[in-house]
Amino acid sequence: MIIGLFQSSVSAVTVTKSYRYDWNTAFEYSMNYHNHQYISIPSWSRYDSYSEYKVGSGWNYDRYEVLNYYSGGY
Repeated sequence: MIIGLFQSSVSAVTVTKSYRYDWNTAFEYSMNYHNHQYISIPSWSRYDSYSEYKVGSGWNYDRYEVLNYYSGGY
């Protein structure tokens, strides 16, 4: 009797799950990209879409958070 043992190795990649940035309302440009969050996903996963939410503001800027979505499981 022959018993086969298979070891499955999943190749993963690191991607940006979310980040924040500030939008300068006086000069209308983005700045201060920060708070990057990373996740590992299977290499066959693909970028799907993103959502963007206003999460704060100051006297001359609005702060936004961007959430990236991936398909293929993670």
